[in-house]
Amino acid sequence: KDIKSVTKEAIIEEIDLVGKYFGVETVIISTLTFSNNVKTLDDWEGIQKVNEMIRQIAKSWEFSPTKGISVRLILVQELANFTNQLIWTNAK
Repeated sequence: KDIKSVTKEAIIEEIDLVGKYFGVETVIISTLTFSNNVKTLDDWEGIQKVNEMIRQIAKSWEFSPTKGISVRLILVQELANFTNQLIWTNAK
């Protein structure tokens, strides 16, 4: 699928589903990296948009068992930032 098809609502739905069906309390989401999947500037901007969505979801997540939300915490694994720093450092 196209990177533009990733939405905030879809990410939240997936988080809710793993909480509901697997009973997890903590979800770790990795940011998307710059790799051979980026062929155009639009691809890069789309990946940046998804990464920012992931960060915002984690930052604003509120545990609410009364609303049926079992996931207490969302953590972001900054794989994109790590990979970019690694590439940048190796290029020096």
